[in-house]
Amino acid sequence: MNKKFILLCSLVVGYFFATSYLHEQPRRRAISELEYVIPPVFTVIAFGGDRFLAANSEVFRAVTVGTHELSKENLRSLAKVQENGAQLNPFNEDNYYVAAAILPWGGEYSSAQNILARAGNARWNDPLPFFFHGFNLFYFKQDYLSAAKDLRTAAARSEEVNRRALTAIAAKWAEKSNQFDAALTVLKTMRDQARQEDLKRTLQARIERLQATKMLTVAVTDFAEKKGRPPKSLSELVEANFIEKIPSDPFGKQFFLDNAGKVTTQ
Repeated sequence: MNKKFILLCSLVVGYFFATSYLHEQPRRRAISELEYVIPPVFTVIAFGGDRFLAANSEVFRAVTVGTHELSKENLRSLAKVQENGAQLNPFNEDNYYVAAAILPWGGEYSSAQNILARAGNARWNDPLPFFFHGFNLFYFKQDYLSAAKDLRTAAARSEEVNRRALTAIAAKWAEKSNQFDAALTVLKTMRDQARQEDLKRTLQARIERLQATKMLTVAVTDFAEKKGRPPKSLSELVEANFIEKIPSDPFGKQFFLDNAGKVTTQ
């Protein structure tokens, strides 16, 4: 018993001194893992032909990297490591989460979208890859129509409550598009496919608002071409007989021209 007790005490003391020593030693930053990027084919070979194990190794490298003080070079390497992981195994959830959270905000937009698209196509019942993909289109590129299309895909994969919320957001994003005819087609399709009457009514109101916005925008352009200057207000369109009256907004707001001469509501 005494020998076991002494051995146990020795182990505890040894553990204490070992951890104290290691704590004082300089540790290699996880960021050094990004100093090299191995082509996917060689990573698979290194793991005995198991592409899923190879993909996990790439994702592990990505998720262990701290995001503070990442240089442009390190962000590019991180993006490449994650793209390799997505190529080997697009199903990996951690990979697309990290990509969405880090890459586009650091300037690696294309890599993030590529990873999210692979995940969305592979994880057919997961709405989040297409939601993140659509958000990036909306926020970073102002491509509202494509963003709305992604949200419709995410909505189709979601449960009822989230489906309705995502559909409503998609409609709002489509409405912001300057591609009026294409946006109207999207909104009308959404309206026709909606099962809830209140959602149908909301989508119909957005269609009417977009139709009014299109009509006013055409009138503004026509006025500028014929008068040699943009109108100062929408009221000037009525006074010059370019439109009969300023239409009512179905959501109770008012149409006006912003500082850039664009038709909007408030």
